[in-house]
Amino acid sequence: MKGAAVLMVLVMAATSLSGCLGEDLLMLDDCTEAVSDQRNDDGVLRVLTYDIASLTPEFLEAFTNETGIEVELIRTGDAGAVLEQVLLYGDAPQVDLVLGLDGSYLPIAVARCRISVHGVDLAALQESILTASGDLSRHGVPFDHGWVCLNADSEVIDQMPTSLWNLTEPDYEGRVALPSPLSSSPGRAFFLATLHGLGDEAWSWWEAMLANGAIVTSGWSEAYEIHYSGGYGVWEEGHIGDAAVTVSYCHSPGVEAYYGGNSTASVPLALPGGVYHQIEYGAVLAGAANTTAAEAFLAHLVSPGANAEMPYQNLMYSVLDGTDLPEDEGYRHHSLVPTEAASVLAGMDLAALDLALDALALLLEA
Repeated sequence: MKGAAVLMVLVMAATSLSGCLGEDLLMLDDCTEAVSDQRNDDGVLRVLTYDIASLTPEFLEAFTNETGIEVELIRTGDAGAVLEQVLLYGDAPQVDLVLGLDGSYLPIAVARCRISVHGVDLAALQESILTASGDLSRHGVPFDHGWVCLNADSEVIDQMPTSLWNLTEPDYEGRVALPSPLSSSPGRAFFLATLHGLGDEAWSWWEAMLANGAIVTSGWSEAYEIHYSGGYGVWEEGHIGDAAVTVSYCHSPGVEAYYGGNSTASVPLALPGGVYHQIEYGAVLAGAANTTAAEAFLAHLVSPGANAEMPYQNLMYSVLDGTDLPEDEGYRHHSLVPTEAASVLAGMDLAALDLALDALALLLEA
């Protein structure tokens, strides 16, 4: 009975989601009547985020010196944990600003009326970023982006795969690490890419991958740093290295080269159905104590002096017009910009997404 239930949910989810990514299907609640309790303003701007590397003490000090606004960071897990905390706050937010929700997470908070419309000037941002964001940029300020794709170890793979289906073959049995889409932001992005690119066959692919011994991890760090044989994890304690392929970013080999003296064994694979354009946002919570301070922080985050440093500080692309990855130490040379990628715009069917994730959870448990 469990197998039949799994199959039924998978079919329903495939029918609901395949082809919907990027369409104007966001099920927004009417937030005009929504009321959030105003957080008391004690003079401190409180920011909820995952462990974003770019929010260094120097960055925060520069912002405080420029504006006089003191900042307190509340860090939690990854992007999924950030969204969970925002929803747990409900209509009584304990922070003013949230950072790190991408285009598949932020619409959920927007639809629940937890995010305010911001007034930050986005004129300096790349037109492609604003186009990809659609109406979502009214609520979220894009501050970095990148393409999620497979990375492969060229020192242990003789012939690189040309299709996702190659990874279901015996040569890759137990050699692919996939961060779980249920608990990982890159994992979720990759899952959405497969739904978009493979359509109804996505579920057959995931079943075949699990049958072929795919290593499903709790998050990116476990997959990349512990299991992947082609990344910097080889230098870390506890490294296993049993996976020759994993999910990361198309510029992760560039990062490896930048810190490895222009040398890396890792290569990006932009396989059809396996690429997702991820944009991360900052957003002001409904009920923020000081909206003006929150917007000032976001404006600083996308200012030329701060945002141009994203490739160095947060290991992601800047969103500013005219920027790219640095050329030094092979950073740009070893990175790949895909010509085709899935992306979740401001519009998506959230009910269908929930159904797809429930279906995947059943598949992982089966």
